[in-house]
Amino acid sequence: MGKTSKPQKKHHYLPRFYLRGFSPNQCAIFQIYKEESKVIPGTVDSVGYLKNFHTNDTEGVADPQFLEKSLASLEGLQSATLKVVHLNGIRAEETRRDLVDLLAFMRMRIPAVKDHVGNSKQEALRLQLQELERKGQLPTRPTGYEKVLAVENITIEVSNAERLRVMFKTATNKEILKILYQMRMTLYEAPFGDSFATSDQPVALYHPDPQLHQQGVGPATIGVQVSFPLSSRLLLQLDHLPGPHSELLATSDEVREFNRRTVVMAKKYIFTGDDPVRIDALTEQYATSSAGFMHQTSTQAGGLYQTHHFIPVSPA
Repeated sequence: MGKTSKPQKKHHYLPRFYLRGFSPNQCAIFQIYKEESKVIPGTVDSVGYLKNFHTNDTEGVADPQFLEKSLASLEGLQSATLKVVHLNGIRAEETRRDLVDLLAFMRMRIPAVKDHVGNSKQEALRLQLQELERKGQLPTRPTGYEKVLAVENITIEVSNAERLRVMFKTATNKEILKILYQMRMTLYEAPFGDSFATSDQPVALYHPDPQLHQQGVGPATIGVQVSFPLSSRLLLQLDHLPGPHSELLATSDEVREFNRRTVVMAKKYIFTGDDPVRIDALTEQYATSSAGFMHQTSTQAGGLYQTHHFIPVSPA
């Protein structure tokens, strides 16, 4: 008999409780393809997921779906936090801390970050092997297999478990959370007739200095603005400006600018439930603009060096 394939599990990298906030009826939502600027109607269940995204593929692991089950419990708490924000705003310190925790998770638990982790580790390992190959420190390849077993022709795989480990370790990094906790928080409400959209990379880092576009920024960079749409109605922004936390009614221009940042941050998909034509026009305008994690790997003085930086959204 043939080998039975393992069932494909449907894992949402954007939690369904989060996507419901962008649907007018808790179900229907539009998925906009960034490159094609194509609008496809869907449901909260049918978008924002990938097969086996949270599966632990380590050989012999007791429960490959342990992370997915754990996230289900966590998402119940995060959903409750969003309900509190919609009812009572961000006046309570506990609510603000819970929102920062949610933002940190949503920044890291996405396909773009998983790809970044995998690609950077693959590149680093290949360079290490190439250096050992150059020095003649790898085992001798069998006769006739010299070319096929050359490092440049070897396929290097980074396990899903390792990618997930790095992603969620970063999401709970105490130093990063401390920086986010200390930032000023503004909760924006969209005016009547306008709405916020979200994407497959929902947390945007924006900086007004175009010179930092290649250098990269982080949450600690002075002048950075971190935006995170909470629903079609509410958006959270963090910055380092002085002053108290506040709740403001956004202007239509501010809503458009925040949606522009969301579109630029998107890797493949933008999601909206209210006005797909308006968001699609914005998507078409910024289809070739991008932002997010980048890495550079090099060998210098006999050592391997890899730097990671975040390319921010630039001014319009």
